[in-house]
Amino acid sequence: MKDIIYLDVDLMNSMLAQLENGLKTSYSTEDSQSREESATSRSGEEISSGLDAKVSISTGIFPGGSAQIGGKLGGKGSEQNSETESLTEGQKDILNKQFHDAALDNLLKLLEEENKLTKAQNASEGSLLLSSESFRFYDFNLISNSVNPELFKQVALGEIFMHDISYEEAKKLVKKQKPTSTEREKMNIANKVVAKHEEMHNVVKLFEQLKVINTYSNNLLPNLVIIKTSDKKIGLLKESNLRQSTASLAFRTDTTRKAKFLVRVIGKKREVYDGIKDFPNLDETDLDRLPTFILDILLGSFKIIEKNDLVVSPIAIFYE
Repeated sequence: MKDIIYLDVDLMNSMLAQLENGLKTSYSTEDSQSREESATSRSGEEISSGLDAKVSISTGIFPGGSAQIGGKLGGKGSEQNSETESLTEGQKDILNKQFHDAALDNLLKLLEEENKLTKAQNASEGSLLLSSESFRFYDFNLISNSVNPELFKQVALGEIFMHDISYEEAKKLVKKQKPTSTEREKMNIANKVVAKHEEMHNVVKLFEQLKVINTYSNNLLPNLVIIKTSDKKIGLLKESNLRQSTASLAFRTDTTRKAKFLVRVIGKKREVYDGIKDFPNLDETDLDRLPTFILDILLGSFKIIEKNDLVVSPIAIFYE
């Protein structure tokens, strides 16, 4: 049974349509009994009255006199009913997953039968690969939140913040040559505050740098995350196609279990620009290449992307 992590439905459907000369719509045969039902009814009665008939009678009071009485009584009745029935949102999601899961099985079967899959050593641009690998997962939004320097300081220095003395006050106090008796009582606490801040200084500076880098990377790759496999494949995943949250996927990188990757090769990374000194000369026609160079610097500094990596477009990632 497959545990699907990622599925690009658009790419999958496109490939199926080409392999089958049209996309089948019968992968899922199971219906649902869960429905949203709504019914409306409206009924009413309308009565109108007015002069319609005349009756002449003699009053007997005035000679030859008469009085006329006229009246109309009528009514209209109307009733209207309507009923609608539709799938609940939860049931739509279940049926969609049934359809897509069955479609993925069919795609994998067709690719095998028609020899459309290529071995990694023979891969070229446009090749389809199916492999079993461990992976690393990079969500820069998640990383940026995890290296928040201010929050980290509050957690790491929580014990220090309980003392009624700031870091600046503590520094001044420990430098005093002739402290007063009151100041001497605070000296131990002041030394502890200063020592703890200095101990955390380098870590906080690193977090500040990482925060900037990850915020920059997240701005360059909005709604996208990076996956890097053990066999040097690197690809971008659309968050909307993930079956699990990015936070839960981050925990899966520590397991020894390998996932199956169905990918299409985009190209091979022949060169990685790793810094400003290595930055290529650009002219006015190279503006479109600038984001790639910036990503090289950002990702290359953490060895997320490396020379000779295979750049791929993931179609499906799943456990079996």
